[in-house]
Formats: sequence, C-alpha cells, structure tokens
Amino acid sequence: MALAACYECGGQVSTAAVGCPHCGAPQATQRVGTPVRTTELTSKRLKLHQLLSSLVLIVGLIWSISDYASARDPTLDVQPSATPYAVLGVALVWWIATKFRIWWHHE
Repeated sequence: MALAACYECGGQVSTAAVGCPHCGAPQATQRVGTPVRTTELTSKRLKLHQLLSSLVLIVGLIWSISDYASARDPTLDVQPSATPYAVLGVALVWWIATKFRIWWHHE
C-alpha cells in the first residue's frame, strides 16, 4: 500500500483509499490489471438509447393491452387500432438493436 498525492489538495492519500481523507475528493479506483466492467464501457448515448427504448416498449405494451381490452368489450363500439402495435413493434426492434450495439462495441 503506497501513498500518492491528492489531485485536489495535494495531501497524502493511500492508493487503496476511495477518497482523500483531507478534502474528500474521490480518488481513481481503477487499478492497473483490473478488468473494466461492461457498464463502464457502455457510452452514455447507448445507455440513453437503452433507457428510451425500454420506456417506449413499456408504453407500447400498456397501450396495446388497453387497446385490445377496449376492442374486446362488447359495450363499447371501438375498433382496434394498429398504432399501439406499431409502436410496440418499433420499440422492440429499437431495444434489440440497442442491445446488439452494446454487445458489438464491447470486447
């Protein structure tokens, strides 16, 4: 366990420490030879695509279920719409493509 200088205040910090005991600045926790986790390798843009595609997928699923239920109700004179199913299909393809892109860009 060696000591290194804090980049923020210049105080002595252990290389095993998570933060500086003097100023609280976070220290680099990535050590040479330790593997990088997949979440650290995923770009923010791909994480945003994954989040948005998941949200649209959930909305499309809820919309499709409610459209199907209202079309099956005999007391309502409602024709089923193709729009919620199209949204669900596009969201599913977007989600799968994003998962594939995340897999493709990692080693």
